[in-house]
Amino acid sequence: FGSDAVSVSGVTTSAINLTAHDLKTGDKVFYDADLIASGLSTGSYYVYRIDDDNIHLGLANSDVVKYPPNIVRIASIINT
Repeated sequence: FGSDAVSVSGVTTSAINLTAHDLKTGDKVFYDADLIASGLSTGSYYVYRIDDDNIHLGLANSDVVKYPPNIVRIASIINT
């Protein structure tokens, strides 16, 4: 997915809003965008499912399957 699909719901939460995403905790996703979200880079991440419309990302599967998850901190979408 890219920045056009990402709506960061809060600086402190680092939650990504993807409406009706159908992702599960542990799913591997690939991020690539022209507008890079601060805290992310192009590459693979693992999903921590919050609900049907929101996720967090982790660097490794082991980061998202534990509680509390070790998530990537996302601040904002920035122009490059």
